[in-house]
Amino acid sequence: MMRSENEEALTSVILSIKPRFARAIMDGSKRYEFRRRIFKNENVDTAYIYATAPVKKIIGRIEIARIIETDLARLWKLSSEYSGLQREEFLSYFDGLERGFAIEIRDVLEFDEPIDPREMLPDFVAPQSFCYSSDADYLLKNLPDKQPLNT
Repeated sequence: MMRSENEEALTSVILSIKPRFARAIMDGSKRYEFRRRIFKNENVDTAYIYATAPVKKIIGRIEIARIIETDLARLWKLSSEYSGLQREEFLSYFDGLERGFAIEIRDVLEFDEPIDPREMLPDFVAPQSFCYSSDADYLLKNLPDKQPLNT
C-alpha cells in the first residue's frame, strides 16, 4: 500500500543511539533497541538511526517488527540473545522502572554515506531519545531511498 508523504512522516522517527549500539544494529548483532519510554504514535514502523557523538550522523534505517512492553525479567528473557547488552547494563539502563520497551528490528538499511543532518537543517538538534517533529519530517522526506535490506 502506498502512503502519502504526510502519512510517511507520521510513521517514521529519528532515534538517537550511542555509536556502539548503532553499529551493532547495522551489523545485525543487535536486534532489539531498548527504551524507557516509547512513541505515543502506535503507527511508527520506521526509524532512522542517528549515531550520537562522536559520529553525529544518520547512518541507516530500520523497519520495526513490533514494540514489546513488559516487565523487565520477561523483556530480558525475550531479547537477551540479540540485545547487544550484558544483563547488568540492561538492568542499569532500566533502573527505577518495573517495565520497559524493546523495539524489535525487522529490516536494516545502512546508508553508503552517513548523513549529517546539519547539512540539510543547520539548526538541527539531536533528539534526546527520539523525535517526530517538523524538523524530522523535513529530514525524513529528504533521506535516501527507503528500500529495506533484509537482515
